[in-house]
Amino acid sequence: MKPADWVRIGKYLSLVTGLGFTMIASVWLGWLLGSWLQSLWGGMGWMLFGLIAGIASGAFAVYTTLKKIISWE
Repeated sequence: MKPADWVRIGKYLSLVTGLGFTMIASVWLGWLLGSWLQSLWGGMGWMLFGLIAGIASGAFAVYTTLKKIISWE
């Protein structure tokens, strides 16, 4: 392999790693927010709400990042 190939592999690896961390952080923060709301107000649905909100925000963040990087045309 040429050194330029390793640079390209490193760029894609950092992109995938960054997207993974973005998704994990969003889900974790959603769970944290949901568990905090559940301890504050009680009930059973707040943690589920937080998880769904975290998944949705993570998916949106990944989508917007990929939309900036990859040309779809």
